[in-house]
Amino acid sequence: MKKRNDIISKVAEDFELTVVDATIVTDLAKRCGIPDDWLDEASYICGKEVTLGRYKDESVRLASFFHEVGHTVKPRLDTTGVAEKFGLGEWKFRVEKDAWDKGIVLAKKYGVIFSDAAVHFMKRCLDKALEYRG
Repeated sequence: MKKRNDIISKVAEDFELTVVDATIVTDLAKRCGIPDDWLDEASYICGKEVTLGRYKDESVRLASFFHEVGHTVKPRLDTTGVAEKFGLGEWKFRVEKDAWDKGIVLAKKYGVIFSDAAVHFMKRCLDKALEYRG
């Protein structure tokens, strides 16, 4: 497999995204209202800028990156009326699951095979999103 940072650079270029590594710069996080401690084992997208959080496992960091890119992949999930009909928790779950699904498909196109640790991370994230459903 290609080096993870090379893959991140290529995907960011292809999707016209800017990637900020939270271990170096946290200004983007501050501008987007993300508290510094939220950058441990988490990443965020704000417009066309991805802030990659601080991870103990690089394969988990890569999975998180593809998830954030998944939020930008079209067609966008139509969630019209979901929050009103089913609640904000259901809306959040659908948006997060859609981003994971798209991120996984995209990663495969770039030749990425996720480690067991990355798959467990994805499951934990979806489990957490399920908690919002109430």
